[in-house]
Amino acid sequence: KDWESLAEVLSGAADRATDPEVKVALSFRAAEVYTNRIGSPERAFAISDPCGQPEDARVGNLCAIEDAKR
Repeated sequence: KDWESLAEVLSGAADRATDPEVKVALSFRAAEVYTNRIGSPERAFAISDPCGQPEDARVGNLCAIEDAKR
């Protein structure tokens, strides 16, 4: 499967979303694909800032993704 393309589509859709809940959901899903399917958590970290969250919140998002993998 082309996980890279899926992550890019999700990330792009998140960038264009105007609804904050949709923006967060799409960003979270893209981060999940980068982490779980592509194995690139650093890329997930880079996009897990959909609403200008502070770094601590982004780290929390990534921890949630990691927990979901288990």
